[in-house]
Amino acid sequence: GVSQRIINGRQTKMADLVKQLLHPVAIIWLILIAMCGWQIYKRQHRWAAINGGMVLFLFQFGSTTLSSSLIGTLEKPYIGGIIDRNATADAVVVLGGYVSGGDEELTGIDASGAFDRILTGIELIKEGKADRLYVGGGWFKTNDGKKSELSVIEPWIKRWSLTDIPIGTLGDSGNTYGESQAVKKLMNENGWSKIFLVTSACHMPRARAVFESSGVEVIPVGCDFRSTPKGKLKVFPSSGRLESLQIFLQEKVGWMYYRSKGWIRLEVLVGE
Repeated sequence: GVSQRIINGRQTKMADLVKQLLHPVAIIWLILIAMCGWQIYKRQHRWAAINGGMVLFLFQFGSTTLSSSLIGTLEKPYIGGIIDRNATADAVVVLGGYVSGGDEELTGIDASGAFDRILTGIELIKEGKADRLYVGGGWFKTNDGKKSELSVIEPWIKRWSLTDIPIGTLGDSGNTYGESQAVKKLMNENGWSKIFLVTSACHMPRARAVFESSGVEVIPVGCDFRSTPKGKLKVFPSSGRLESLQIFLQEKVGWMYYRSKGWIRLEVLVGE
């Protein structure tokens, strides 16, 4: 009855609270609160202020939705997928970073949180948006030596018959700029006019700027959204929300670094 649903609801909330409390970040946060309280009691106001600042920082970015809002500023233009559903291009290019090793896994794949990238790329191919698929990514060490992301993902794609078109690689490009240069070379060699660019939505602003600064016309397709849904206020800070802050800062610092290297040219972007 109603009383049983109330009891079940309370038990669910309690279980969720316990899960939050078991996060290492939450434990550190509680220790900092205890230390701050002890230092106030001992009149060690300077140390209390330092620890109190850390408590507030962890709560602000680990418990509230602020981190989701920040990363949402990067993702917002790409929510909803392709703006023009009738758009086609010469190739689908999926940036690397979606898989690492996988020798221990039955699938042979150790998928990362960005695995949506390759799934989105395959979906575009299956929808007939392009007839070529290229994947980026670097090399990583496994029990059998060094492997590329392509060598890990291609057998899985073929085993499941997800697509019958050949899958090309951008080689060991190293970073987003290297991937843009590899695509630019392919465009010049094959006479392509534009590509679908697939990557995590939070990374898309920087990736798109790099590719377009390199002279590659792209149709951006963002995926791996982290800002939606934003969720609710948490009692204890979580590592997931702090990770969103880390990604936001990484993209902002990465933008400044790419600008300093000349890999992002604002005059090209503004001139579009």
